[in-house]
Amino acid sequence: MVFVGIGNPLSGDDGVGFYVARKLIKKGFGEYVVVAGPNPELHIRKIKEKKPDVLILIDAVDMGLKPGCILVAPVPGSEFKPVPISTHSIPLAILVDMLQVKTYLIGIQVEKIEFGAEMSRSVREAGDTITEIITSMLSDRDVA
Repeated sequence: MVFVGIGNPLSGDDGVGFYVARKLIKKGFGEYVVVAGPNPELHIRKIKEKKPDVLILIDAVDMGLKPGCILVAPVPGSEFKPVPISTHSIPLAILVDMLQVKTYLIGIQVEKIEFGAEMSRSVREAGDTITEIITSMLSDRDVA
């Protein structure tokens, strides 16, 4: 299992995936994490080297929900029409095709994406919640 934190930490809520990934590394789970920043496609080799059985992308999304809402969904390959929910230019379905591994998205609804802005409170709290859930999950996995 590998978690990929996607997003630009300099663009407010867009950096939530980056934020979660960095927190997971600080908690000692770096072997399960790739900090991909705003260009996940540039980290395909690093992801493949970890040989994940499941890939979990953590990213900001804009689906018109209440800011801070968390969405968990499978990411189909490009044989399906991609749904443009990610805030990044490469469709996640293309990334799934490149990696050829079962992939899920943990998406956090943004409030605002603005260069130089701070992450909004609701999105930061959602990121903290996700971090705690993943930490608990990985702690149980390491014990098993």
